Amino acid sequence: MLSSLHVALGILNLALTAQAAYTAQLLYQFPNYLQWIENLAVRQNGNVLITTFDHAHIYELDPNSGNAPRLVAALPDADAAAGITEISPDVFAVEAGYLNRTTYHLDGTGRIDTLDFTCLDQGLPRVKTIAYLPEAQLPNGMSALPLNSHIVLSADSITGLIYRTNTRTGKVDVAINDTRLAPHPNPDPFLSLLGVNGLKTYNDYLYVTSSSSQFLGRYRIDAFGNPLSALEIMVQYETPRSPDDFGVARNGSVFGAIPLDSVSKVAPGNGAYEVTYLVDENEKFQRPTAAILSRDEKTVYVSTGGRNQEGEEGGQIFAVRQQ
Repeated sequence: MLSSLHVALGILNLALTAQAAYTAQLLYQFPNYLQWIENLAVRQNGNVLITTFDHAHIYELDPNSGNAPRLVAALPDADAAAGITEISPDVFAVEAGYLNRTTYHLDGTGRIDTLDFTCLDQGLPRVKTIAYLPEAQLPNGMSALPLNSHIVLSADSITGLIYRTNTRTGKVDVAINDTRLAPHPNPDPFLSLLGVNGLKTYNDYLYVTSSSSQFLGRYRIDAFGNPLSALEIMVQYETPRSPDDFGVARNGSVFGAIPLDSVSKVAPGNGAYEVTYLVDENEKFQRPTAAILSRDEKTVYVSTGGRNQEGEEGGQIFAVRQQ
């Protein structure tokens, strides 16, 4: 299959913020319009893991090789792979299930698998199902807890609930139930279906985005993901911008995928948050879905879903770097 894929490389000149200039390199674009990229993670070796709605395939891309990504897992009994997070060095948890392409529900098929790159079989990670999420309608963003990385939080975009899963025992419960994370009316009918979307933990905080309410916010949490504060709205995006998944840098800056065609940076300021755009309404970015930082935080990897039209190409991976 990979032999039929092609590599598209290029440097794009992007709009500049007042503070810094950024360039973006297209590392790869899948050839088939059905190959939607949903989420990203970075391995210990710096390679990027890519989850897709293409038969629940997970790929690994060496961003410095110029080669096409290799298929490292085809999750069984699923056609969509969504959120992914590292739970121990080179071991990742990933959400999967059968996606109803009309309702965007998993219809009771949701689960969490692990990909263990420390235990290889013919060069591929061992895949194991460790928990089931039958009540979750659309598990989306996912993140491990900083002090208990075997416990992961999952954002259910349809119900607005934040589920908590112990990957050692398989126990699942609800960590946060806040109506502000549920879907709300939006001029875009598709966005109206989706509440909480992206989700990341950093230090004592859980960061979240909402598609329909168009905000980036955060909760203060304890070591087990229980909320210790009300939701703080950090940024309210204006239509048509609606935040998707994102990465959090060690200095607290948030780098986010902003459909339809932007990438934002939200930095702590003097009593407020400063928003700038690394990529600002650049049509070459075909519906950004996720952003994540490289291990050294010098690069932001950004995925897109592609055009999603017959005859067009699929999802993309960009490397965005400050000049």
